[in-house]
Amino acid sequence: MDRDPSAKDLIKRKLIGNGRVELAEILSKHWDTALEEYAQSLWETSSHESSLEKELVQSFQKEFLRVGYTEEQAALWIESLERTRTLQTATHRESRTEKAISWPPTVVFPTPMPPGPDV
Repeated sequence: MDRDPSAKDLIKRKLIGNGRVELAEILSKHWDTALEEYAQSLWETSSHESSLEKELVQSFQKEFLRVGYTEEQAALWIESLERTRTLQTATHRESRTEKAISWPPTVVFPTPMPPGPDV
């Protein structure tokens, strides 16, 4: 993808100047990556050296069952969480920066997504 390199440098400098160093590095690394490709990469399998804590998994299991998921559905969601370490939640901030950070993962959802509860 052909993007203006001077815009990349300007945006990176402004982000760094505002203390957003990690975001600046992510943007620089993925500057030429199409949004759909970047969004898909957020859902790909990650490798982690350690498993999620047993108590955390049990808490998620209990909550998934409480809100109406079956044990099979809850197991699928927990497996997804263990694999990607990604939990998409409702947006809770209204700033433009927060919306911009929250939006890319929602462009492409992994398939198949575990079904939700019938409520």
